[in-house]
Amino acid sequence: MDVNERAVFLRRIHLFHDLNDDQLLDVAEKFSKKDFDTDKIILEQGTQADSFYLIYSGKVRVYRRREGREQELATLVSGDYFGEMEILGQRGVRSASISALTPTLVLRLSSDDLTEILKTFPNIKPNIEISIASRKLARKVRFKWLRPDEVVYFLARKSSFFLLQVLILPVLALLVPAFLFLWGGLAQSTAAASFGVVILVAVLGWIAWRAIDWGNDYYIVTNQRVVWLEKVI
Repeated sequence: MDVNERAVFLRRIHLFHDLNDDQLLDVAEKFSKKDFDTDKIILEQGTQADSFYLIYSGKVRVYRRREGREQELATLVSGDYFGEMEILGQRGVRSASISALTPTLVLRLSSDDLTEILKTFPNIKPNIEISIASRKLARKVRFKWLRPDEVVYFLARKSSFFLLQVLILPVLALLVPAFLFLWGGLAQSTAAASFGVVILVAVLGWIAWRAIDWGNDYYIVTNQRVVWLEKVI
C-alpha cells in the first residue's frame, strides 16, 4: 500500500474531510500499516495510550473488563477508528481492549505524529473532539436499537436555545403562585396560600417535564445512517 492509496482511504474518513489532496498526502505519509490475525489483541485495557488507528479492512471488537466480566462496547469495521479518546482525552491509559474478529489491516499513527498533524492542520482537532464527546455520551445513553456493527460518530442534543424557548411560559407561570403567596400574606388567607402551593408544584412539574423532553431528543450520525430521535409520550 503506497502513500497514494492511504490518501485515497483517508478521503473516506470524515475526520479529514477539510483537507485538500496535498494535505492528505502529507498526513498519509505519517501512517504505517499493521496486520492482525483473528483473535489477536490490538490494544489492551490498562496499557499506555501511544497510537491512533484506522481500520483499513477487517473487523474488531471493543470490550471492557469490569469485576471479572467482559462488557461488549462496540464492533468496528472498515472506515472506523479507535485510540483517539485516550490520546486527546488526556487519560493516557486505554479504557478498553480491542481484538480482531477477522484478519484485520489497520493504519497506525503514533501519538507524537498525531500531535504534529493537529498542530499543522488545526481544523482536524474539532472533528476529533466532537467524535470523542459523542462516543462518551453514546456510552452513557446506550441506544438499544443500534446494530451490532453500527458505530456512533456524532451525537448531540438539541441546542439549549430550544430549551429556553419552551421554558418561557412555565417561568412566566411562576408569577401566579408568587401573586397568590403575596395575596395570602397580605389578606391572611390560608386558602390563597394553599392554592399557590398547588399551582407552584404544578408549574415546577411543567418545567421539569420540559427539561426532560428536551434532554431525551438526539441528533445522531453513525457509520450507517443519520437518525433524528424524538421521544414522545
